[in-house]
Amino acid sequence: MPYKFLRLLTLAGSVLFLASCDKSVEQPTLEVYEPAGLDENGGQWKTIVLSSTDEVTVSAPQALESSSYKAELQSLKDLKITPEQQKTVDFWAVGGVYRWNEIARTLAANYNLPPVYDEIQKKYPVPDPANPKAEPKFPFCNPPYASRMFAYLGVAQYDALVAAWKYKYQYSRLAPSKVDASITATLPVSSLPSYPSEDAVVAGGFAGNFEGDVPR
Repeated sequence: MPYKFLRLLTLAGSVLFLASCDKSVEQPTLEVYEPAGLDENGGQWKTIVLSSTDEVTVSAPQALESSSYKAELQSLKDLKITPEQQKTVDFWAVGGVYRWNEIARTLAANYNLPPVYDEIQKKYPVPDPANPKAEPKFPFCNPPYASRMFAYLGVAQYDALVAAWKYKYQYSRLAPSKVDASITATLPVSSLPSYPSEDAVVAGGFAGNFEGDVPR
């Protein structure tokens, strides 16, 4: 009986070990994200790291009557979207926050990089939580470190979006297809001010957290 139990325990351990080495991440198929509301007062929400959205400065967009803005509108009219480009648009249409967190999950599954053993000190160096960019880096696949990474990412995205919403409603610049009805949008367009871009600031939050942490 103990022998059979030991065999079963060994088999179960082998299965768990092999499963832990699997770097694939299953992702659900989602449709285009359409928010239930615009959160017009989102720019007044309390930030976490930023003491105030005033710490972030976003310059005013070009005037609607300016030649440069009109040239941008014309370039959108002339743009021909290929089927492959539309696939990319549809991919990101489920929401920038979701997609960047999805990418972070993939990075956490694929870059399980433990610190290199220090032959001189005869120990493994420990990452410094006060200086996460310093060597040794946090191995993402380690659960506590992965949790820290997702927390940093979530806070960066949240604060960036609160600041973006402040300037969206300060400048109230509508999407190009709302300014010029002859422009064909590739996604549903709401009355949410388009500047600054929420997708751009979310991408910036991701880049700021991962810069130098993973191979390009």
